[in-house]
Amino acid sequence: MLSKLFRGRLRSGSSPERKLAEIESLSSANPEQLSRLRAFSEDEDPTVRLAAIRHIGLRDQLCKMLVRETDPDVRGALLNDLFNQVNTADEREIAALLFRHARDADTRRQLALELPAAGAVAALVAQCDDPSLALDIAGTHRIAAVRLAAAELIDEPGQLQQLAKSARDKSVQQLVRAKQRDLKAAQTASEEAAERVDRLISSSAKLIDSADTVDYAARVQVVQSQFDDLVDRLGDDQRHVIERNIRRCVQRAEQLERDAAVPEADTAPEPIPSTATPVTGAETAQVPSPDPAPDSAPAVLDPQLNAAERATADALLDEIVSACAGLDMQSADALEAALTAAHTRWQGLPTDRLDTDLEIRFTDTVAPIASALACHRLLDAEREAIAAFLQTDISAELEPEAIAAQQDQLADWLARLDWPTSAEQPAALAGLVAHGQALAAEVKRRDEVHQQAARKLDRLIHRLRGHVQRKQLKSALHASRDIDALLPQLGAAAARTAERKLSAPRSALKQLKDWEEFSARPNREALCEKIEALRDEPLAPDAQAEAVKALRQSWRTVGAVPLDEGDPLRERFLGAAEAAFAHCADWHERQQSARAQNLRERERLADELAQFIDTIDWDNPDLDTLNRAMRASRDEWRHYYPVRHSEARACQKRFDSMMDKLSKAIKRGHQRNADAREALISQAEALAEDADLDQAIQRAIALQDAWKQVGPVAAKQQRQQWKRFRKPMDALFARRSARRDSQQAESDARVSAARDALSELRALAADGNQPLSQRARAAEDILEALQPQLDTLPLRDRKAFERDAAKLMQGLQDAQRDAPRQRKLARLHTLAEVAQSCAALEGDHHRGEVVDASALLASLGERLGENTAARALIEQRLEALAAPYDASLTAQQTEFLGDTLIEIEVLADLPTPDAWRAERRACQIEMLEEHAGASDTDADSLYALVERALAAGPLALHDTAALTELEAEPRLAAIVDAAPRWLRRT
Repeated sequence: MLSKLFRGRLRSGSSPERKLAEIESLSSANPEQLSRLRAFSEDEDPTVRLAAIRHIGLRDQLCKMLVRETDPDVRGALLNDLFNQVNTADEREIAALLFRHARDADTRRQLALELPAAGAVAALVAQCDDPSLALDIAGTHRIAAVRLAAAELIDEPGQLQQLAKSARDKSVQQLVRAKQRDLKAAQTASEEAAERVDRLISSSAKLIDSADTVDYAARVQVVQSQFDDLVDRLGDDQRHVIERNIRRCVQRAEQLERDAAVPEADTAPEPIPSTATPVTGAETAQVPSPDPAPDSAPAVLDPQLNAAERATADALLDEIVSACAGLDMQSADALEAALTAAHTRWQGLPTDRLDTDLEIRFTDTVAPIASALACHRLLDAEREAIAAFLQTDISAELEPEAIAAQQDQLADWLARLDWPTSAEQPAALAGLVAHGQALAAEVKRRDEVHQQAARKLDRLIHRLRGHVQRKQLKSALHASRDIDALLPQLGAAAARTAERKLSAPRSALKQLKDWEEFSARPNREALCEKIEALRDEPLAPDAQAEAVKALRQSWRTVGAVPLDEGDPLRERFLGAAEAAFAHCADWHERQQSARAQNLRERERLADELAQFIDTIDWDNPDLDTLNRAMRASRDEWRHYYPVRHSEARACQKRFDSMMDKLSKAIKRGHQRNADAREALISQAEALAEDADLDQAIQRAIALQDAWKQVGPVAAKQQRQQWKRFRKPMDALFARRSARRDSQQAESDARVSAARDALSELRALAADGNQPLSQRARAAEDILEALQPQLDTLPLRDRKAFERDAAKLMQGLQDAQRDAPRQRKLARLHTLAEVAQSCAALEGDHHRGEVVDASALLASLGERLGENTAARALIEQRLEALAAPYDASLTAQQTEFLGDTLIEIEVLADLPTPDAWRAERRACQIEMLEEHAGASDTDADSLYALVERALAAGPLALHDTAALTELEAEPRLAAIVDAAPRWLRRT
């Protein structure tokens, strides 16, 4: 709250120079000024931020700013401040602070690549869970020492191999090669040790069942020696197996030694076996044993138990185990009786022939009882000492020597008390354990306190060193006072270490203090002269008050070391200041009245704001109303300025509390809305997996409508959430666009294919080189192949293509139907050309020239076809050219041609020359009489008449008057030209 308050009080229009000057006047020892320095540390100007952090002087703040800072110059300055004259412990502490403030792996990687100290880089890499970070630093860092330190952290063979290829330092390459050799040697040693362990397990197992030789004990000693050499390399299972085998071998060696001693001592009493596990505890705690057997000659026993004896031993051992399992471990008498009974019954067996596993089982059964009995006896013997020990109060006032003595005494007792772990501990032993835990907790607490004090002292020393280097005497003095207050809290060793660290900074501080006192005196004298000038020649009241205030502030800041109370220069300045301020005392009183009025207005505003807060529905507040109330209250609050801060502190605290309550309500509302939007974002992201795109689009539209109904959130969060919400929305609509584009592409492809098919149809319709029937069949095939594609097209495109295709097919069909008529037209034109050629030959024949008609005859078959009437008439005309000219034949032909032309013109509805109109009427009358009641003449009959007229031709007459009057040639030409019309008749 204080940082927010001071941040609001900073002048927005202040220049960096004014901010830097204000920072120099602040002290980090004052809580309010420290809060203001922290507000400056958030300034937008990097130089201001750096100056504020340096003035605070905390290493944690420097690390925090380094993590957040983006300006390269400021980052370099921060690195210099952090790692200037620091030891290895400081480097590790800096690395821990940077790791704590850097939340993401990328920031930590960037820091590791920038840090100039090898110890800090090594500590940071050790804390980061990034196996490739050390490799990157060893290969790319700008400082060779850091690269070497990072290479020392790499132990993975693959990374060492990669670093050996990419390292650019000779020292790094040498280190990598040495590590590779050590890894190879360690691997070889591990393999050899594993082989030795396997051989030891095998040899110890074989030794149990080996033949009884004279050197059996020596062989057991060899196995024991090998076990001692390899015990550090054994796992729990391996150690248990080897210990069991060695124990059996030792028991067998002892048995062999006893068997060898029996023949030599016939009168010796039978030895009483003891437990394999010695009783731990006081030397006076002896396990009772039964009376020895009377002297008698030993019987000769079999080397092993028979089946009956073995069954008896097993049953006895089971009884002993059952009896021991139900014992009260808290009763020493019960334990002693049970232990005595177990040994008595067990010694009644032939122990010299018992199997090793039975001996081990009996020993494992009675060993916990013997240990518990020894503990009970020791606790009874030390009862008073233990009771006094447990009554000792463990508190913070307890001397360290007393705690150490208690720990030593407790360790001695616990070393002699071997209580079975599976049994409940006695009350005294449990009290000792609990007291030991309390002692350990107190020692740990004191160690933590000492460590915290040591860390705080290191920070203060670092801060002092920085202030001295930057010539900041006042801050250095504050840091020196804090250090002096902290030194008594350290131990003697830590204090000596701190004194060694402080020797250089304190020497520099003394020089800085002497220089400051020497240089500050002229400035103080100048300030005295200025304040005396104001006393003698006062200014306007407001200017006088500001000038006196400024000079007093300058007097306080002119030197870091204040003058003594009896100093004449100090008395001179204070007296002149009082006299100068007397000139504006009345004006100052009026200002105080205005400040009091502003304070009353602020209290009124606080009361109104409290009433407004009481009317708010905190379960469902209107966030817009709260925002407007906060802005209006702040604006009005700032309007009532200035006030006396000492008097307005309570009102300010109350106002800040209410504003904080409104702010928190707004934040909670924003968070609720943000949570609602997060739910919508989750639903939107889930839509990306929906296979039904249309349904997903509908749900997306519904989510967008729901998004609009959610209330406001913080501006930054609004942008972030909207970006996350838009991403799946955009992806979903992009899917729809892609689907539409795909469908459009498929449709375009089908339309293009249909257009290509129509182009083929048009080409077929326009191609006159192919037969019409072949073109029609090809067009039908194209339409048949096109029809499935047309069914997939949109209705509008399909109808357009079907319409165009129908037009083209109709044209082909029309052309196919019109083909016979066209052939007839072509034949008429060909016949007209042949008739003209005949007429030319006939003209030459009429003039008496020799005519050769063979070429024309030869071409008739190709031009007119075979076996046609027109060809026969042409051939007759050409054959007549071989005989002399016959005028009578020519007259007959002329008459026939005239009648035929009139008949054709009547039938074809063509005009007839005026000279022949009478003949035409006569022909029409005759035709009416002949064809009364019949239908009109068809086109085939008319076509046959026109062929006959062309084939009969006009002959070249000697007297051409009749032929000219007939006008046969233009009339025939007119008939041929009109053929397309009259050939349409069905």
